[in-house]
Order: sequence, then C-alpha cells, then structure tokens
Amino acid sequence: MFLVKSFIAAAAVIVSLNASAAIRQGEKETAVNFSQVFVQKINLEDETVLVLTSGFFPNGCYTWDHSVVTHPDTFTHEVRGFAGVKQAICTMMIMPFTQEIRIGKLEVGHHTIRIYNGDGTSFVKEIEVE
Repeated sequence: MFLVKSFIAAAAVIVSLNASAAIRQGEKETAVNFSQVFVQKINLEDETVLVLTSGFFPNGCYTWDHSVVTHPDTFTHEVRGFAGVKQAICTMMIMPFTQEIRIGKLEVGHHTIRIYNGDGTSFVKEIEVE
C-alpha cells in the first residue's frame, strides 16, 4: 500500500512539473501600451539617444520582454515594446513598469521618434541633434 501511495505522489509531481513547463512554453507576446515617454541624449559626444518609458500592466502575468527600434530613414525612428504574458494564475493587481530603450547614435539634424502603443495610438517626440 505504501508503494502505491508513493507511486501516486511521484506521478502527481511529474504531472505538475510537466504542466508548469507547458505554461512557460505557452507564454504569449503582446504589444505594450505606454503611459509616459521621455526622450533624452545621454552622451553629448556620440549623440546617443535614450527613450524612457513607463506604463502599467493589467496584472502580474505580464513582464517586460523586449523592444524593437526601426529606422525608416535617417531622421525618423520607430519604437515598439513587447511583454510576455504567462498563461497561469496571476496576481490580480495593476503592475507598474519603467523601461529604458536605447535608440542609438543619431546624425546631426532634427529627428522624429514615434513610440507606438499596442492599441494603435502613439507618442511623437522630436529631438535636435547638434
């Protein structure tokens, strides 16, 4: 009888480990909505530009994952942020986040930086590089 109970307990542990592995594999990606965006030069010598963002995730299943910066032309730059969403039981409270996104070295001139939200809206910031 003891052997049967031990086997059942071991099987339950294996099933729960497999379930948690499936949850990690089942994580989804979603575009982030930002609440505030600031643009600043962090190094005047090489004109490196940084976008400081903040916002709120709807619950604890969301974590910052990555950003994508594209440069359609020399003076236009686009930023998108992405979060991973776990398929699990989560803390049901709004979770604030802040993130620094490096745009890179920009040439001398007037630059437009568009920061896209997941809902299709965007922030437009402009910066002069001298």
